[in-house]
Amino acid sequence: MILKEMDERGLSLLLKVKDSGVLLMMDAIYLANSEDKRSSPVRIAVEEGKEIFILRMDAERRGLTEKLVKGVKQLSYDDFVDLLFNGATINNM
Repeated sequence: MILKEMDERGLSLLLKVKDSGVLLMMDAIYLANSEDKRSSPVRIAVEEGKEIFILRMDAERRGLTEKLVKGVKQLSYDDFVDLLFNGATINNM
């Protein structure tokens, strides 16, 4: 599941999908900023074992590399492309 906008409601819906990781990219990575109260759903999801990913280059552009919720996994662009072409089912929101 991919979320590109800073959409708390969309994130809430994506986190309910079983057996699926969530990739936050573009402005959606602000939802994984540990210094922001809106990161609570991401923090809880990680604690419950849900895989949450962000694109490293998006975090770097926004100055969030060192501020991410612990347990959020950073992907390079190459990692992202590998996911797309290695049979991952992608749902974009």
